[in-house]
Amino acid sequence: MQKLTYRLFRLYGYPFLTVIIYLMFFFMTSEDHAKSYADYSLYDYCLEAFYLGYFVIVTIESSILITRTLNQFLPWEKSPINRFLLQLMIQIVLLTVMFYGTSMLIQAVSLSAFEFLTELLIRQALVLGVLISLLSTAAFTIDYFLHKWTDAELESVKLKQSVTQAQLDALKAQIDPHFLFNNFSTLTALIEEDKDIAVKFLQQLSSVYRYLLSNRSQSVIALKEELSFIRSYFFLYEMRYGDRIALLIDIPDGMLGSGIAPITLQLLIENAIKHNVISASEPLHIRIYGLEDHLFVENNINLKTHVELSSKMGLKNIEERYLLLSNKTPIVLQTPDRFQVKIPLLPYDHR
Repeated sequence: MQKLTYRLFRLYGYPFLTVIIYLMFFFMTSEDHAKSYADYSLYDYCLEAFYLGYFVIVTIESSILITRTLNQFLPWEKSPINRFLLQLMIQIVLLTVMFYGTSMLIQAVSLSAFEFLTELLIRQALVLGVLISLLSTAAFTIDYFLHKWTDAELESVKLKQSVTQAQLDALKAQIDPHFLFNNFSTLTALIEEDKDIAVKFLQQLSSVYRYLLSNRSQSVIALKEELSFIRSYFFLYEMRYGDRIALLIDIPDGMLGSGIAPITLQLLIENAIKHNVISASEPLHIRIYGLEDHLFVENNINLKTHVELSSKMGLKNIEERYLLLSNKTPIVLQTPDRFQVKIPLLPYDHR
């Protein structure tokens, strides 16, 4: 148990236990004693307050001392039941002896205000010891299991984050090798034909890989940044396919600050290009648009007869990442002539 927990135990335990012990004393004493409050002097009230404070302090501090000691010799992890019973028995014996001994001391100094103790001395000591011990031991037991539950939740969150990051890293690393090879081939041709266009092409290619490197540690990125990356990414394909491929982006300004898992749009565009015929007679049209709290990516379908070997990480990996990030997964809708993916937007912290 951490020091902070002991501090909270003291903070809430002192006022709570003061009320509990006072009520126990009051209801366990005789009616004559209850009536005698009217005859109390200021000294009697102060004396009773002193002994009440003494009981509370000893109870709280002894509970903390017992807990600290047992944490070293019999941690909760070894045997929670044995630990609970042992702590309870030690607490009962300690508090019973303390209450009884204090009561004997009160009688020895012959304080008239406490004459009622003679009849109920042993019973009070035993009952108070048991009840207060149950309360304090139960409090530390609950605290232990609450911490265990919290730790388990934190571990679960950390595990999810590490899995998510591992999947994200895999996605970033799995950009089709042919993509890089084809772009270098395109760049070589452009250098020979039009150096100005070649420079622009190289700038966009640099932007693509700068985005991948700068967002390596991010699980969620602003939609505005992802779209900027996609424009650079798609420009590279436009230089290769010309009018045979087109991208339309229609996103309301109010949605640009929302979050999205990095590389999601790139994978969907790559998926569309990989699986469909792209020709002058049958161009590929891709549209990205926003509606409410979702992003839609759709394209016309003209499937290739033979599809190049896929890494099989695309849609499935996106679905798994979104499930870990938000418990929501993209929805795939397909008709004979259109393929659409509905992506849930994520909360994004702009700090």
